[in-house]
Amino acid sequence: MWSRETEEEEVCSGKLGGVMATRARKKQRKGSDTAVQGTNDSSVVSKASAAAQGYFRDPFIQHFVCKVSRRAPLINRGYFVRWRAVDHCVRHFLHITAKCPKRQILSLGAGFDSLYFRLRADGALDGTVVFEVDFPDVARRKAALVTSNATLRGLLDPCLPPSPHTGPVYLCSSQYRLLGVDVREESQTEAALSAAGLDWAAPTLILSEVVLTYMETQRSDAVISWAAKRLPRSLFVMYEQIRPDDPFGRVMQDHFLKLNSTLHALQQYPDLPAQRQRFLDKASAPTHHTAFTFVTSPSQTLIYFLWWTVRKLKPHWSRKEHGTAANLPGHACFNYASMYVLLNEHCVCVCACCPQGWERCVCVDMNAFYLGLVPQEERDRIETLEPFDEHEEWHQKCSHYFILTASRGALMEQALLGQASVPSVSPSWSSTELKASAVPVCLEGLGLASTWMRLEGLLLTGGSSRGGRVTQCRSLIRDQNGWRSTTVEASADLGVRLYHTVTPLPGGGGAVVYGGRSSPLRPNSDLFKLTFDPSAAKAPRPDAEKVQVEPMDCTGNPPPPRFRHTATVVRHGGRHFLFVFGGKNQSACALGDSSFLSLDQQLWTEFPVGGDVPAARHSHSACSYLGSVVVFGGLSREGEPLGDLSLLTPTEQGFNWIRAAVRPPPVPRYSHCAHVLEDKLIVVGGVWMHSDGAPGVVIVSLSTYSSVEFRLDTSSVPWPLMLHSFCSELTDSGEPALLLIGGGGNCFSFGTHLNPQPVSVCLQPVSDYLQPPGL
Repeated sequence: MWSRETEEEEVCSGKLGGVMATRARKKQRKGSDTAVQGTNDSSVVSKASAAAQGYFRDPFIQHFVCKVSRRAPLINRGYFVRWRAVDHCVRHFLHITAKCPKRQILSLGAGFDSLYFRLRADGALDGTVVFEVDFPDVARRKAALVTSNATLRGLLDPCLPPSPHTGPVYLCSSQYRLLGVDVREESQTEAALSAAGLDWAAPTLILSEVVLTYMETQRSDAVISWAAKRLPRSLFVMYEQIRPDDPFGRVMQDHFLKLNSTLHALQQYPDLPAQRQRFLDKASAPTHHTAFTFVTSPSQTLIYFLWWTVRKLKPHWSRKEHGTAANLPGHACFNYASMYVLLNEHCVCVCACCPQGWERCVCVDMNAFYLGLVPQEERDRIETLEPFDEHEEWHQKCSHYFILTASRGALMEQALLGQASVPSVSPSWSSTELKASAVPVCLEGLGLASTWMRLEGLLLTGGSSRGGRVTQCRSLIRDQNGWRSTTVEASADLGVRLYHTVTPLPGGGGAVVYGGRSSPLRPNSDLFKLTFDPSAAKAPRPDAEKVQVEPMDCTGNPPPPRFRHTATVVRHGGRHFLFVFGGKNQSACALGDSSFLSLDQQLWTEFPVGGDVPAARHSHSACSYLGSVVVFGGLSREGEPLGDLSLLTPTEQGFNWIRAAVRPPPVPRYSHCAHVLEDKLIVVGGVWMHSDGAPGVVIVSLSTYSSVEFRLDTSSVPWPLMLHSFCSELTDSGEPALLLIGGGGNCFSFGTHLNPQPVSVCLQPVSDYLQPPGL
């Protein structure tokens, strides 16, 4: 307690301000620690949900929650890939060290993880001890749960007397130790682990699963250095966040800030190269002597042999100076400066010429892990577990988390994460940025579609918003005062539909609505013809736009229902056809068929289609171009973004596909929009996986097949601009521009973000790329 006299003395001496600041910092830190501990409770509920839905087998995680609650499919997938990555690294470590008589797993900030119980039940812990460390309050709660549950308690072997709850060891078994200690306190942690029986020389896996990032960066760096210094045969496995500055990363950071759980490491280590270098730079100062520490229990003969070898090499050194086996019961340490001897697998050498830091480091983001290290068969199984159509959010979540392994010692180098063989393409950036600015109209939506009704009037159909699924059509009208939103009076209801197409008919004859979905299990196959009121263009400021909606009664053999497809007008034999390509439905994760609807006969017509047929895909783009169709990008059946460009051209009998070799190749992406302006393909937005930042605009010349990428300058847009699940239109008001409408999504467990207003992107700076050849 502080007395009044003490406070007066501190005020007089000028110390009270510092004392109060210290108190405030301690109070803030305590609040932050409590918030961080709360992330454990949320995490274990999500893991239990994923296990209950069959994403992975863990019969023990359910015992750490009061009730298994079902999370959204996106959350289940996110926690599956997290669980799968950690499990992959742990089991690989156990495989590599299988012949070692003793090995250890040290889990930092373990929370309510069920790792020990799963491995023990699988018989995978021969010669292994699992040490778990977390805040005392968390350790106390976990110990109570374990001891009160017969299933969990049955997997403990009480060969050692339990420690009193006043000490750091809350549970002690032959293969499991649960410690309550703050890992930021190095000396306390080291003492507690030593008291619990950690063998500092044994092969050890150190696991940090979204733990270090909650610490101040200086403290987390200290933990990384400490582990390298104290554990000479170790593998560090870390799962954390990266890429804080793109739109998804900004939403992610804001979420944790609101929880009072700041992600400290993101600012100094924002990407994979920085995280890798973080470990390789964490090397403590070399020692001034060489130490031989026995991993196995050495015999007296072996100890004397090692001592005799050194004495033989340096006979002028005295027995007293260098030590004997007699006074080194657990290890032998010989002080000499320039050499070391490694006897089989019995001892570890720390040499004066070798830095005590992490020697190698491999890290990949979760997209690379999932596509490169999870077998296709297992990925196919995941696709069957739940209806799923949040591909953009899934891939963005995976691009903002990584799994890292760092090694010390030759044996641990073999346990490093394998490099994921996932090809990546770097953007060919222009030095020019395209200015993006918000349009002051409140309008949001996901999975909506747009088309021009007239020169200055846009029709918006379908989609979803914060208020739910949108069934009424909306419109955007531009007059001398700028853009405004008006209501639409439609003669019939289009129903609930997302990820459908609205294709303008030739000659301004209206538009055709096709496909879409109400849910991933309910794709649509119906068609509607939209006719716009020509008198609306003459009205000075109509309160509502009028649209005639007529179902199209088509004959012939229709294609299967679908969504995330494209529908484009092509010409063949002087007639116009609606060309439907790709998409997905409830039974196919990607479609690759081609269908043609005669627009004048309303007849599904079969044509022979040859050439280099593109792979099945969805969420791609397709644009009419000189009677042909230009198809770009999309998401493949295997779940990988595509970056190819193909043209469907008419032949005498049917159509032929031609694959174009674009140089430099654009970064593969999907969920983008595309338009043709003169002889250039303009692609905006979308989702890519392995490149930093977010896609802006890529322009592809359809005459030379050259390309260039442009970043978007979003400094004038006061919110994170997410360009997926949106629609766009080219506008012509004296200078070329793109109008981007809607977009956003569920940002994993960080909340839903929808772009609240349309955004205009000025294309004037790239006019040189838009000039026709010869001009």
